[in-house]
Amino acid sequence: VFVNQSPLFRATQAYEYDFTVQDLSPAIGIADVAVSQMYPLDINGNQRVTDGKADVGAYVFRAE
Repeated sequence: VFVNQSPLFRATQAYEYDFTVQDLSPAIGIADVAVSQMYPLDINGNQRVTDGKADVGAYVFRAE
């Protein structure tokens, strides 16, 4: 778990409500895989576990 670090959301203003993360986010690849397997899809329907790793949060990181 990352503590006292910004998750690096894509939104630059609080009112934008974009909780997807940027490519340098510390939330990428550090979630508990066992928990992620209980909830295999993120809020957009994407697979949570890829390459044996899972991301923290409601959205799985997708490069744009």
